[in-house]
Amino acid sequence: MTPLDLAKERLDIPRLAELRGWDWTPGKTCRIPYKQDRNASGSVMEDGRLFHDFTSGATMDAPALLALVEGMANNAACKLFIELAGVKPGDVPRDSRRPQSSPPAMVQAAATSRVKPRLPYLAKPGPDDVARIAALRGLSVEGVALAARRGFLYMATLNNRRCWALTDPSRWLCQLRPLDGKPFVKQDGGKFKARTCKGSWGAWPLGCIEAKRFASVAFVEGGGDFLAAFHFIHLEDAGSTCAPVGMLGAGHRIPDAALTYFQRKRVRIFAHVDEPNPRGERPGWEAAARWEAQLTEAGARVTTFDLSGLTQSDGSPVGDLNDLARISAEDFEGDPELSAVMTF
Repeated sequence: MTPLDLAKERLDIPRLAELRGWDWTPGKTCRIPYKQDRNASGSVMEDGRLFHDFTSGATMDAPALLALVEGMANNAACKLFIELAGVKPGDVPRDSRRPQSSPPAMVQAAATSRVKPRLPYLAKPGPDDVARIAALRGLSVEGVALAARRGFLYMATLNNRRCWALTDPSRWLCQLRPLDGKPFVKQDGGKFKARTCKGSWGAWPLGCIEAKRFASVAFVEGGGDFLAAFHFIHLEDAGSTCAPVGMLGAGHRIPDAALTYFQRKRVRIFAHVDEPNPRGERPGWEAAARWEAQLTEAGARVTTFDLSGLTQSDGSPVGDLNDLARISAEDFEGDPELSAVMTF
């Protein structure tokens, strides 16, 4: 144990802010103290020991935060932090040993050879964009707007086509879909509904870092269901308790670097209801079972929500969470389980 280790144990971020007289109120949802922030884009986590910046994806300890807020070099900030914590020579026994905690998962991930993708210019969606996306997906404007406010929904242009884009502050993954609702067309005539930016970490669970400060996680497959989760969170007024996390592909396993964010969480997986393919496989169900096993092993309390047997208002079967937004109001409100899908 070093003097800095001991100082971190003695002095947490809220107390540091008080001692230094920062014009800032720390909390699970709070402003970023070292730059202008009108949207409360920060969070004090780990019992006051870490601060997360949702705009950049950075997680830092108290000395690093001190350096940023007061414009200090890191070594000077560490020295001052030790003094503020009241650590003196001789306070740390020579034979003391403290197991080193694992670094945050994002630090582990960033330390690998993986390089973050180069993304197109991402713009915040305007009110007209939000309304158009909501109409396209059959979702509430308020739910789509919530996704934008949380920093997941953007607008981009790809091959002269205006698209809506999903990413998160970590910027490991970004996926685009045309705003006109029509698919992308390949040179050979093939069509695809979504395009993942080259170099993206396709297996990255979108929103997993942001979900760390919430008690419950709605775990979904695909970009449409990721937006739909915000729709239902808004309907149930569950924005302070539940956060969506999206796997943008059924074939992926959750990376080990991300699993730590689900420890002790209540997780509800919304499996895709799919018919067997020519090989007899059911990718949606198989993916849900794979993720449930991984999350359970990581220490989460996991359930899988079964959407089979439900019908949309036009009579077609419900195949995913986005489809559930299109069932009749009578069916939705008449089923207590459906009207509380984000309360678990």
